[in-house]
Formats: sequence, structure tokens, C-alpha cells
Amino acid sequence: SPFMNDATAAAVAAAADVTKFSKKQASEVSKAHRMAKDAEKALEHERRQNMKREQRRLSQERKESKARERELAAEKKAAERMARERSREERRRKKLDLREQRERFAQEQKEAALKR
Repeated sequence: SPFMNDATAAAVAAAADVTKFSKKQASEVSKAHRMAKDAEKALEHERRQNMKREQRRLSQERKESKARERELAAEKKAAERMARERSREERRRKKLDLREQRERFAQEQKEAALKR
């Protein structure tokens, strides 16, 4: 008919050709169609599975990376705490040393004054 384009005409012709197949041929054609559809579905399923797998891998990597960062932060904090503790101890010891030095000096002065 005049309102059909070439593609439509070809599709109609192909559909008309199917009716010319024997029953066995027709069933083989539809079986081939089913197999092609199943193969497409399988590929799509595989693609989805791969995407999921990749998402899980990325998520796991992010989780591990965050855990490493937390661990490093904790180690750094502990190291800083230790350093503060050491410097505090150092200052305390210097203070005690100075006090002992002053007391020794005072004692020596006292003894020198008694000897005079």
C-alpha cells in the first residue's frame, strides 16, 4: 500500500515469509528467537552482576581506606600524647635539678659562713 515505508514493507514481507515456512522451520525460527533473547538476558544479567561486584569492591576499598586513616590518626594522636608526656617529664626533672642545685648552693654558703 502507498503509506508503508521500505522498512515496514520489509517487515511485512518477512512476516509473510514466515507463513511460507513449514511448521518445523517456523518452530526452529521461533526457537532461534528465544535463544537469542535468552542470550541477551544472560548478557544483561552478567553485566549487572559485574556492576554489583565492582560496586561492592569499591565500597570495601573505601571502608578499608577509612579504617586505615582512623588507625593512622589514632597512632599520631598517641605519639603526640607520648611526646607531651615526655616533655612534661623533662620539664619536671629540670625543675627538680635546679631546686637541688639551689639547695646545695645554699647549704655550701651556710657551711662557708659557719667556718668564718
